[in-house]
Amino acid sequence: MIKTIRNLVLIFVILVMLGFSLMVLSCTIPTDNAYASFSQDDVLSDGLYPMLIPGYQSTELDMYTDSKILSEVSYYNRSQSLISNSMRNYGTKGKNFDKFIKGEENVFQDHPHYWCGNLAVLRPLFYFIDYNSFRVLELFFELIMVLAILRQMIERNLKKFIVPFLLALFLIHPETIGMTIQYSVVFNIMVISVYALLRFKDALFEGNRLFYYFLTIGMATSFLDLLTYPLVSFAVPMTFYLLLERNRSNLKDNVMKFILFGLTWSIGYVGMWASKWVISSILLNENIVAYSLNKLLFRTSNVEFARMDAILMNLSVYRHKSYLIIFALIAIYYAKRFIDLKERISLGNLKGALPFLLVAMLPFVWYLFASNHSYIHFWFTYRELVIFFFAILCTLELVIEKYDVSDDDKFL
Repeated sequence: MIKTIRNLVLIFVILVMLGFSLMVLSCTIPTDNAYASFSQDDVLSDGLYPMLIPGYQSTELDMYTDSKILSEVSYYNRSQSLISNSMRNYGTKGKNFDKFIKGEENVFQDHPHYWCGNLAVLRPLFYFIDYNSFRVLELFFELIMVLAILRQMIERNLKKFIVPFLLALFLIHPETIGMTIQYSVVFNIMVISVYALLRFKDALFEGNRLFYYFLTIGMATSFLDLLTYPLVSFAVPMTFYLLLERNRSNLKDNVMKFILFGLTWSIGYVGMWASKWVISSILLNENIVAYSLNKLLFRTSNVEFARMDAILMNLSVYRHKSYLIIFALIAIYYAKRFIDLKERISLGNLKGALPFLLVAMLPFVWYLFASNHSYIHFWFTYRELVIFFFAILCTLELVIEKYDVSDDDKFL
């Protein structure tokens, strides 16, 4: 265990140094190409928050944040040092992006409390392509990664969980995710992490390597994401881990791994975020730590509404009749399969489902914790619910598997 902790600390330090280096290096890339390409794209032609399907907030885009990101990609404050630019992440407000591109808007704000690590990827990327090209490539990447995961699921004897996986993805609208930089980050981390877990299972399951795996995911999420639906990068891979171990580990082991891996991911996520505050405070000679803590307290507060309202707001995106029909069809599908089971189900024999139910509760814990952020930005934070959908549907499949297969292939 001491060796594992030492390795975790070493990985943490290396990844923080790597993140810092990437931010500095990305600021050396000329911004002229990006600026010119964005000026040709009518990024805000449909407004700041257009919906792919009118009236469905589950398909609402966040062009406000994407415009802010694009301004950060294409701007370098020549009156400030390279370090200052890499730590402050200068950009304009999303609503002012059109004016900025036309040279009419010079008011900039900085974000020293976020790594904004996506800029380390986007700056070199947008040197060669424009915004709409990014959208096409992102949608293609999503398709390829989902297909790759499905192939691995078949090879790992997880075919019966393909339907839950695809249904869960459908309910968070991946076509909308592919249309925005803001939404795509966590989704990309999640699918890459899941693919890696399935593809390199034998290597990752050796020793304590899964602790390194979840630490890296947590740090990558903190570095790249702007607080969208971060828990997805932990909970979906965690669910796949539980599926892979369903016939090998007992209940106590799985619950303990859920706690330990969750703690490791959290240390990576929070630690990476806090490291930016400390580094910025030192290099910029400002108290960024106090500034960031105030921002954090605001995002986790419940101003003028109850914390339960944050949960209700996120669930409200599924209030439309079409979703109710979809949920009804899913319920009928599984009800029919339960009815067809020859053996009567005993709830006392389903203890093995507990870890999946713990995973399923994570979105609601997050909404209660980050209530202010989850309430205000419910049209994209609702995607945390993919955790609930996937874990619950997997639980149903596990119950059916237990009562519909031979004794030597049961998950308990």
